[in-house]
Amino acid sequence: MKGIVSLIPAGGGQRTSCPPLPFSGGKPMKTINLRWIYPHYRHDEFVEVSDEVWEVMRQAQREMNNYERRKVYHRAYYSLDAYSWTENYALEHGRSPEEILLEREERAAHLRLLAALPEALAHATPTQARRVRAYYIAGISQPEISRMEGVDSSKVSVAIRRGLRNMRRCYDCLFPAE
Repeated sequence: MKGIVSLIPAGGGQRTSCPPLPFSGGKPMKTINLRWIYPHYRHDEFVEVSDEVWEVMRQAQREMNNYERRKVYHRAYYSLDAYSWTENYALEHGRSPEEILLEREERAAHLRLLAALPEALAHATPTQARRVRAYYIAGISQPEISRMEGVDSSKVSVAIRRGLRNMRRCYDCLFPAE
């Protein structure tokens, strides 16, 4: 693992960890290099730590790596020290109250239109409604619809256009201000 935590032989030999100590429960303890943690250390200083401390340090290293990845992802390459709020704004920018309100209004309008869809489809002829459902809701292409129904592709296109026009008239009556 790069950075803070590493299994380093305590005696500089081939061992991967220190011999078990009486207070470690018989398990070998992990060794860390304090020079990697504290920049003012000029030489290697190895310290044995318990498994709990080891896991906390590994988690801290993961969080720092994730933070660096977020900076790259959000392209926060400019100086984050310019202002006290710059870093938080770049990495954790939340939506403004206006954006939240607009999103809620758009969602409510979408749900109203969706709720009125059966009534709007009822204003189209059965053929138009069937073809609009097939094209827009089921996602079937116009040539496929024409093959399934045994009609020319232009007839399907015209029926869909006229069905949408009839539905639009219904929506205009239901929601005159929108």
